[in-house]
Amino acid sequence: MNLLLDTHVLLWWDRADKALNVDARALIADLANQVFISAASIREIVIKRRLKKLDFRGSAVAAIAANGFHELPILPIDAEAAGALAWQHSDPFDRMLVA
Repeated sequence: MNLLLDTHVLLWWDRADKALNVDARALIADLANQVFISAASIREIVIKRRLKKLDFRGSAVAAIAANGFHELPILPIDAEAAGALAWQHSDPFDRMLVA
């Protein structure tokens, strides 16, 4: 199964935070699954860290590799799809993940 992690899930996994439930942790740890992290999540981490809304040390890209996850780039067609979503949600990072 392919999994695309939300930014919070990535952070919880990386920190071994108890906020990530047992079922989600098992899916992520299952080597039969491929885990992807969107470039949108990396952008969100960097922006929130700069604004002092997130304490994350080091490179988010390095964290992807260290956890054995795969990078998911954002292509122009993805950005276009995110902008065209009829879904009314104000978080631009979530809109990109949905697209």
